[in-house]
Amino acid sequence: MKITEQELNPKNIKLNDEQKKNFAILLEKINAIRDKYGKPMLVTSGVRSWEDQVRIDNAAGRKPRTGSMHLMACAVDIWDRDRHLWGWVMDNLKFLEKLGVYMEDGTYTRTWVHFQIKPPVSGNRIFKP
Repeated sequence: MKITEQELNPKNIKLNDEQKKNFAILLEKINAIRDKYGKPMLVTSGVRSWEDQVRIDNAAGRKPRTGSMHLMACAVDIWDRDRHLWGWVMDNLKFLEKLGVYMEDGTYTRTWVHFQIKPPVSGNRIFKP
């Protein structure tokens, strides 16, 4: 079963041309991951509005981040409470590198895996959020 556009953008946020391009790439890549992973994947956060970003950052006690990849339709968080997906990520880094996907370090994201299609400032495949 594929991850749908609706799952990545459940609030049907209107996307500009750059976001539409990013969204199409993100959808393609997360479904390539889903196909190889071979198990259901639950999206916990995809495309975010500015209001969503402010709410999330305020709840975490930090200043709202204008550079969030979720705002640019370049990132998705996948539920991973049992850490099976993170284990799969660690076992499949070559595949993810070839696919051009980056992940936040799992020690910082204990119940989800953050995938993004643009490299972080550090350029590291796995990076600190």
